[in-house]
Amino acid sequence: MLTDTAVRTAKPTDKPRKLADEKGLFLLVTPSGGKWWRLKYRFGGKEKLLALGVYPAVTLKDARERREEARKLLANGADPGELRHAEWTEFDFDKAEWRIPAGKMKMKEQHIVPLSAQSVAILREIEALTGQGRYVFPSERGGGRPMSENTINGALRRLGYTTEEMTGHGFRSMASTMLHELQYPHAVIERQLAHGERNKASASYNFAEHLPERRKMMLEWANYLDELKVGAEVIQLRRAAA
Repeated sequence: MLTDTAVRTAKPTDKPRKLADEKGLFLLVTPSGGKWWRLKYRFGGKEKLLALGVYPAVTLKDARERREEARKLLANGADPGELRHAEWTEFDFDKAEWRIPAGKMKMKEQHIVPLSAQSVAILREIEALTGQGRYVFPSERGGGRPMSENTINGALRRLGYTTEEMTGHGFRSMASTMLHELQYPHAVIERQLAHGERNKASASYNFAEHLPERRKMMLEWANYLDELKVGAEVIQLRRAAA
């Protein structure tokens, strides 16, 4: 397991070297002296690598927190790089759906994400910029790759959010918490977030489960966020307890 001292004093060599922490987290020290946090994990039977930031901007403590956030997503059946790897061919604007292929999901089942009108409008704006390529959010460095996780976290830092306040992975748990506070049914929220709850008595998994309720929830969620953005009163959006 790494220590702050070990990370701070790690010296470069003529070849890249890895300093292991635990649970797949390691520090990659490059010959030029760069220190890059990486998380090795398995998803869908394949080994993958997730960038967690650069030291010293991202401390050992920060890197471990990001590792745990990623592990929570994996435990719930979602790839930490899910949104970054969204491809234009997966979207159907006419149906207002994002259909994530089974190969990208831990449960090996297609996942449908209903899109609000606001989401479709934003995606159409992005399409004008990146629609000729494969990924919705391509890497700024090109090469046909999706954008780095660091891009999302970097944007949050520039907006003034610290690593303790928000990270790229934090939006998922924040949405879950707030949707529960707005009193949406637990089963609908869990299915929308692709959490691994399923009927074990059934031989097949209905990827369209709760889809009408999820469509309504995502529209109301988008409206709720719009009202927060303009500072309007949002108490009226709270659903009455059954």
